[in-house]
Amino acid sequence: MENLERRRQRCRCSSCLNRFEDETPAPAEDSARNTESSSTSRFPSSTPDEASERDKETERLSQGMALILAARDRVLTLAEQRVLGPLIPQLTSTPIITSHDLPPLIAHNPTLALPIMTSLLSQPNIATYLDVLKHLPPTLPTLDLLGRLLRDSTTITDTATGGRTTVADLVRTDVLGWFLHESMQWLDWAEEEERAGNISDDRFAKGVQNLCRFYNSLIKLNIVDLTDDADTAEMKHFTLRHSRVEDANALYRILAMSTTF
Repeated sequence: MENLERRRQRCRCSSCLNRFEDETPAPAEDSARNTESSSTSRFPSSTPDEASERDKETERLSQGMALILAARDRVLTLAEQRVLGPLIPQLTSTPIITSHDLPPLIAHNPTLALPIMTSLLSQPNIATYLDVLKHLPPTLPTLDLLGRLLRDSTTITDTATGGRTTVADLVRTDVLGWFLHESMQWLDWAEEEERAGNISDDRFAKGVQNLCRFYNSLIKLNIVDLTDDADTAEMKHFTLRHSRVEDANALYRILAMSTTF
């Protein structure tokens, strides 16, 4: 640049001045613009197709969240379940589904509750979800879900040891005994409420029937050890106490023949 100025001073003719102008470097702002253009070419922005895909994914997740909320209040249609099914891993990886959502969701959609619970039990913090399972009432949707979980061979991390276990083993060791105990207490309470005239439905009789049939299926699947008094003592007392119910009477006979008080 300094040499160019000296040449201008020595020669002031028009032809030389024109030649000097052609040789003058580009202004700084043009250089900056060129740099920006080069940078943009090295780091291209999102294409319209990519932006459209992101918008579609966001829309799908929003629809999934809306269906989760709806599943707490009503049975989802098959079409809605097909839409929600593939989104369950993404929806359960964030705290969208809370422990308060699960009881009504299980009551209305037990089939859908299975993949949701399996996915939730694969997360790092599962104590809250296990606690929900322990305190569910002994209704048919609950027993259906527990039965499926007790046969679920999905591999998950054992939070106690850091090793690997299955959903079935986790539910068997951490949930089943507590759930049975809570169910018996719930049914004893239902019987008291029925006698007091506070409820007029058949939740007590149906509950005893369903729980006894569920326990009988656990025996057939070898999930309950009939020779272990710790496994069967409480249920034996319960079925004897409610032996006027046919299914309780039948289960008591099975337990009485296998163990002694």
